[in-house]
Amino acid sequence: MPLITAPLAEPVTLAEAKACLRIDDDLTDQDALITSLIVNARQQAEHRTGRRFGMQTWERVLDAFPGWAILLPDPPVHAIVSIKYDDATAIERTLDPAAYRLRPYSEPAAIMPVTTWPTTLAEPGAVRIRYTCGVTATDADWASLRAWMLLSIGVWHRPSAIDTAPTYALPDDFWNGLLDPLRFYGTVTA
Repeated sequence: MPLITAPLAEPVTLAEAKACLRIDDDLTDQDALITSLIVNARQQAEHRTGRRFGMQTWERVLDAFPGWAILLPDPPVHAIVSIKYDDATAIERTLDPAAYRLRPYSEPAAIMPVTTWPTTLAEPGAVRIRYTCGVTATDADWASLRAWMLLSIGVWHRPSAIDTAPTYALPDDFWNGLLDPLRFYGTVTA
C-alpha cells in the first residue's frame, strides 16, 4: 500500500520535542535529527497500533473487486478519494461514487457496492482505492500518543542509550500501554 500524502503536521512539534529534550530552541544543529525522530516515532506508533496519525492519503491495490465489501486498514477512514479499475478491455475507469457506499465507522472500514462491482481485467493491481484516513488531534486519546512519542524521542535521542543501560527506565508495559487506547485489534485481508 503506497502512501500518497503524508500528514501535514506531526502530533509532536519540533519545539515540543526540543523542550522535552531540554535543548534550547535557539540551537538548531540537531533539528534535522529531532525532526526525523518525530516522524519515526509517529510511524512506530502507527505500526504498533494499526492506525494512522494525522490526516493521510493512502492507496490500496487489489487484483480484482471482492465478492462483497472492500475492507480498508488504517482506521479511522474519513473519505474515499477515488476508486479506479482496469475494465475487461484494459481501459482505466473511475467508479462513480454513487455505485458504492463507505461504512467509515466499522473497523476496519468497509466499502460496499450499491448493486455489484464491475468486471475487471484479470491482472494484478486491477483495482486501486485511494482514501483519506487518520486519527486527528480532536480525538480523545491524542494525549497518550503524544506522551508515547515524546518518551520514544527522549530514549532514541540519548547518546548513552545506545552504549549503556539507562539508570532509570520506565517499564515496557507502562510505556507501551500508553498506546493501548489507540490500538486497532482487527485485521484486514485481501
